[in-house]
Order: sequence, then C-alpha cells, then structure tokens
Amino acid sequence: METRLTHISPDPELTRRLSKALNCHPVLASLLADRGLNSPEEARFFLDPDFSRLTNPFDLKDMLQGVERIHSAVVNNEKILVFGDFDADGVTATSTVFEFLSRAEADVAWYVPHRVKEGYSLQPAHIDIAVEMNVDLIITVDCGISAAEAVEAARSEDVDVIVTDHHEPGEDFPNALAVINPKQPDCSSGLDYLAGVGVAFYLVMALRKFFREKQVWEEIEEPSLVEYLDLFAIGTIGDMVPLVGDNRTLCIAGMRQIRMGSRPGIKAMVQSARLDIAQMDSDDISYKVVPRINAAGRISHARICVSHLTAPSLSEAKTTAQLLDDLNLKRQHIEREIVLDIENRISRDPTLLDGRIIVLWDRRWEPTVLGIAASRLSRKYTSPVVLMSV
Repeated sequence: METRLTHISPDPELTRRLSKALNCHPVLASLLADRGLNSPEEARFFLDPDFSRLTNPFDLKDMLQGVERIHSAVVNNEKILVFGDFDADGVTATSTVFEFLSRAEADVAWYVPHRVKEGYSLQPAHIDIAVEMNVDLIITVDCGISAAEAVEAARSEDVDVIVTDHHEPGEDFPNALAVINPKQPDCSSGLDYLAGVGVAFYLVMALRKFFREKQVWEEIEEPSLVEYLDLFAIGTIGDMVPLVGDNRTLCIAGMRQIRMGSRPGIKAMVQSARLDIAQMDSDDISYKVVPRINAAGRISHARICVSHLTAPSLSEAKTTAQLLDDLNLKRQHIEREIVLDIENRISRDPTLLDGRIIVLWDRRWEPTVLGIAASRLSRKYTSPVVLMSV
C-alpha cells in the first residue's frame, strides 16, 4: 500500500499576522492558518473556546414539539421511558436525559436492550413492555430513526414517541410525534456531526430553557448543564464523531468536568484503570474508559453502565467499576483468542491473503467482539476483513 504525504504551505502574511496578534511561535501560527483560521479572533476562540457560539438547540427540527410534549408529561405526572442503546454513546445519552428529567422530578424510567437477545433500537416487543409499565411517552436516544414499525405499534397503544438520534435516516421514516435528528434532510441546524449523546444534550439544553420560561425551576433547583458535559465528552469521543464546532467546544469543557472528579461512576472507573483523573485526556477516554463501558454491552448487559454512570455515591460506583473491569478483561481475552485463531489459519494457509478481502467464519466465535477483532486484523494485513459467527 503506497503512502503519500501532502505538505501544505500556509499564507506567510497570515502566519505573521496570527503570530504577532497571539504572541505565539510562527509554527503554531502556521498550524492555525492551516486549519482555516483567518483572523486572530477565530484563532483565539479555537484555542480557548467558550459557550458563546453554541448553536441554539431549537434550530434542530422538531425540537419545540418534543420539548412541549415532555413538559406536558412532567407537569401532568405522566410516565416517561428513556430508551437507549448499548454502546458508550447510547448509555451516556440515556444517563443524560434520565438524570435531567429526574432532577425535574419527572416520573421517568430508562431501558437499554440486550445486544444479542433484543438487538438494536426500539422494537415492537418493547412497546408491549412499555404498555405493561403504563408508559405514556417514550424518548429514544441514540436510536429510533429506523424504528418505524415500533413507532406505529406505540401509536396503536396511545403511547407517544419522541425520537432523538444521529444515524442516517432510511426510506422508512418513523411517524413519531417528534423526530430530532440533525441528519434528516430538512434539518438546517448544521449539527450533523453530533453523536447520540450530543443530540440528547441539546434536548436537555432546550428543556432547561423551556422549563425556565414555564417557571418549573421556581420550586426545583435548576440543574447546571455543565454537570452533564462529562457524559457528553465520553459518548462523543467514544462514538468517534468529528471533534469540530460545538462538539469540540463541549468536549473541552467535558474533559475539565471529568478532571474535577465530581461524578462517582467516572471517578470509580478511572481509579480501577489506575489513571490520574486530574491528568485525564481524550486518549484515556478512548482506550481506557470507553472499552470498559462497551465491554458490558458486548459480554453482559449495558444496563450495568447506566446504573454505574448515575450512581449517587463512590462506594456504590466502585462495585460496578470492578465488574466493568472484569468484563473488559474477559472481552480482551475472547478477542485475543479469535485473533490468534485467525492468525494461525493464515499461517497454515497463506493463500487466504491472496484476495482483496479476508472473509472468515466460525460458529464458536463470540459475535459481539468480531468487529473489534476484524479491525485489529485489518490494520495488520492492510485489507478489509469480514468475520462471521455462523
């Protein structure tokens, strides 16, 4: 595989101007110019962003309809179910919306499906569960854009559904009360780079403002949105979406929030990973925290993670942190065994590498870790890899 390196030479005059205005080294100024930052003001904001330029959450299509329905559910004490996904993005999104609505004294519960037994997103069978729970309103987070059949089942049971998602819409669009997804064609928010937790956070932003206008916070302490930015950072970094625009601003603030160690669940996980929480960076999130969260959904059940991230005390969180650590070690062992098995096959039969793609299968392989194993093998052999458990 041929590697080509491209060198970009920024405008020398712009580099000099930035270097002088920012009192920084010319190399840093040239890097800023390479990023398209054409004024000292833009460069200063890039280096030290604040919340002044965040997008208005009501720019997201259907946000107002969704917020009005949730407010009605809260004031009328209707049962709300937050329905999430089983990866780091999904569990942080679930935790964000659940925690906020709990602070607003809503009658709220959450549900995360089992990865293997139930599969991805809201299904018609989940509506039966919701009906048994006397749910009046379902809010999906990090899923739901493909749940047209389940939404119709909910409508037939007089259960309203608000979809919040960031995945690409398909042809079968859900007929929900509100669909909040920046990737839908007629959404002009410009927030199509958000992860699921990002869309959930913007929902919480809009709810807090709307609730303030409706005097909800007169008798209840108004939550600080900064408290949820640690979840935003973990879910956003874990989902590997672009760290640009509002994502970058909020992740920087989220990393500061993580370093403060105010959330027991995160603090306990960091301690189990033997990291210094005051020195945490995005690599620690990617390679230490997120794998522990994802391991639960792959090996056991992701509901462990929501309970862990919303744990009220460090002593309670330490118990689940140890469980997540054990599950991650088990996941690593299973992954290594699969990779070793495949490498032995290739060693015995090198012709497996002759094609443009490596395709292998074995019914003994654990299906929930095949994606990780395939990614590792793809990097090693510089070839697309497809692994199946059949």
